[in-house]
Amino acid sequence: VCTYILLGITKAEAHAFQEKADTIRLLGFTEAGRRYLNSLKKKTETPIVTKLREPHTAGLQLEIRSDRIYRLGDFPVLDEQNFTRSPIYIRNELHNLK
Repeated sequence: VCTYILLGITKAEAHAFQEKADTIRLLGFTEAGRRYLNSLKKKTETPIVTKLREPHTAGLQLEIRSDRIYRLGDFPVLDEQNFTRSPIYIRNELHNLK
């Protein structure tokens, strides 16, 4: 409840976010994940976001607001990196590192 108050989320917005995501935020992936994402792009209309240039959806705007509230704590180093850094691409999967 406190989070909803801080973010100004209405009951209708909370319900809508729980029903269906309006974006898929990609933070990192492996080679197998890259192949899966390529197939997923063909099957879904939900946009896959790798870098946040301009928040276009309500979900992304909410994510930015929640990140800014989180950074009100003692986290000055994080700045805006959650939205400006590229996803992490792990080229060698763990089972290949024998």
